[in-house]
Amino acid sequence: MHVIFELHLALLVLFAPLLVLHLLSRQFVKELRVFNLWLLPASFGVVVHECSHAIAVVLCGHKLNRVKLFSPQPNGDLGYVEHSHSYGVFGYFTTMVIGLAPIMGGASAIVLLTWLFQPNFESFVRNMDSPVSMAPASIIEMMIDMVGLIEWGITGAIWLFACLSILMFMPPSLADYRTAGVGLTILWAVIISISLISPATALILTEHIKSFIAWFTPSILSALALMCFTVTLIKLIKLPIKHR
Repeated sequence: MHVIFELHLALLVLFAPLLVLHLLSRQFVKELRVFNLWLLPASFGVVVHECSHAIAVVLCGHKLNRVKLFSPQPNGDLGYVEHSHSYGVFGYFTTMVIGLAPIMGGASAIVLLTWLFQPNFESFVRNMDSPVSMAPASIIEMMIDMVGLIEWGITGAIWLFACLSILMFMPPSLADYRTAGVGLTILWAVIISISLISPATALILTEHIKSFIAWFTPSILSALALMCFTVTLIKLIKLPIKHR
């Protein structure tokens, strides 16, 4: 049972930053509700989000029926990808991949943009030590250092706009989570069953997840630092306006 608990803890550590990113992205949209400014980053971020779904549909062998990359609707929908396939156990897994595709698609786009426009920032993130075992004060100091490495100017502004737009709309929507729900449930049941039958296998899986967390944490931490910095900056800018 200790192995199963450790496995669940590793999975929690893996998904917790994504939850924080989701909350920050919603806060970011809320801050830009004035004059519908949020539609500007949405016009780029939603396109990347829906393209990720569409690419995953093709790679998973599903039929791509209809795509709207950016089409704001009165009900709040901004875009969608319609697809169809024959359901089965494997179909639930491919549907899960399609539902969660914006996470990988958005992350890949941000890595590419950072490599092109912010090589110093990208190099720092790639070579930094994993913050998993660092003290909170050291993590905050490192996040400040990362923000200080941003090269400003026209290319810096383009990079910042593009990355923030992707981060705002990278988290899967409620519809995406519903689409991926059955596959995630089956995957969780399979992992628990394997853990009960073979604790050694569960231990190996846990170590792989920990290794992925160590590799994944610097990137997600960089994204969170960028989001926190920008949300705070917007709040400070809006503060004098509110008191007028």
